[in-house]
Amino acid sequence: MAIAIAIVRHNLFDIDRILSRSLLYAGLTGIVVGLYIGSLSLFGLVLQHSASGVAPLLATGMVAVALQTLRDVLQRLVSRLVYGLRDDPYAALAQLVL
Repeated sequence: MAIAIAIVRHNLFDIDRILSRSLLYAGLTGIVVGLYIGSLSLFGLVLQHSASGVAPLLATGMVAVALQTLRDVLQRLVSRLVYGLRDDPYAALAQLVL
């Protein structure tokens, strides 16, 4: 309890930045999980009534791959916003050379 009070009261370890980044990543994780569950459930229900056999499974796999690509793009965007060029050392080095 004393350590928690000392960290919050005296701004040790820049706790505001850690909390904001943690909340950002928790929110993005919730959004991505919600998108996965929602879209896969929706497409599973739609294709379950219209087709039988392998087609719903194949379509669900295709949706999962598309959402994985979207998640990768969002991850890179958020990493760039949160960490700047520290997350991409080659880009940081290229800017130093220029």
